[in-house]
Amino acid sequence: MVNMPNTKRELARIRELAREYESKGFKVFIEPRTKDLPAFLRPFDFSPDLIARSKRQSYVVEVSSRDTAE
Repeated sequence: MVNMPNTKRELARIRELAREYESKGFKVFIEPRTKDLPAFLRPFDFSPDLIARSKRQSYVVEVSSRDTAE
């Protein structure tokens, strides 16, 4: 799966989500590298927009808008 480039609106939302997760104590990776991906995602050709991790929870986030939704 090849990711489409994010639009300005999507980039703004990614930054907003990153701030929200960081304020809740999560460590945030925007456009994470392969080594930062959870093990279950590494075999796939998928790179999420954001990963947020804490000791108890992790979130994998892909942001899309009407312009880029499939």
